[in-house]
Amino acid sequence: MIQRPSGAEPRLGDRKERDMNMFKYVCGLMLASAVLASIPACSAGEAPAAGPGVSGVNPGEWTQDYDAALSYGREKNLPVLLNFTGSDWCYWCKLMDSKVFSRKEWKDYARDNLVLVFIDFPKDAGLVPEKFKDRNMKLAEKYGVRGYPTYVLLKADGKTEIGRLGASKDASPAWFIGETKKVIAKNARLESLSGEARAKYDALLAERDAAVKELEEWIEKEKPERNDANDKKFEEFRKRIMDAEDEADKMLRD
Repeated sequence: MIQRPSGAEPRLGDRKERDMNMFKYVCGLMLASAVLASIPACSAGEAPAAGPGVSGVNPGEWTQDYDAALSYGREKNLPVLLNFTGSDWCYWCKLMDSKVFSRKEWKDYARDNLVLVFIDFPKDAGLVPEKFKDRNMKLAEKYGVRGYPTYVLLKADGKTEIGRLGASKDASPAWFIGETKKVIAKNARLESLSGEARAKYDALLAERDAAVKELEEWIEKEKPERNDANDKKFEEFRKRIMDAEDEADKMLRD
């Protein structure tokens, strides 16, 4: 499903046409895998997670060494979790670091079940080794990252995407571990589909993707103002997207 942090309020940057951008932002929320947030500091009492490694893999900890992580995942047959983040400025990224990734329960689970990769886009350029910067941009483009945090779960082959995860104001290690397990289980059910069932599932996702593309093109071409007619048209797009996605998800639950 398309993810957004529960209870999150949209926050716009400095832009000239605020009304237009608010409408475009609402559309963006429907399409994004996570919310782009720009609150510069953690809330009181939050403590940032330990910094990620820059070489090799330390099980249960984040590493910026993407190539080493993929090799480790293949060797150990473990899924790879890519964390696209803005570590020193993104509120939701910091919240997830504090409430989930810095906690022992999460690290204990990740140590035996995942390989953790930290793909950072900080304001402080010194937080990312120079050799990783272009690679990070290419990975963000490859996976269509529209906002931070975005969590992309890959199979152990390091190529096949299993699914995506989002942030939440009520996040906890148990919650995020549960969401991760759901995505993995859902992928296993998807791989069990065959014949007509798989064809139907693929057709539903094609319909969803076509609606998303049409919505993006409408926004880009028309630059719609926020009014009743455009709200109605947006709702029609939203319904097409969500109906197709909900029916596809139902096939994996039944």
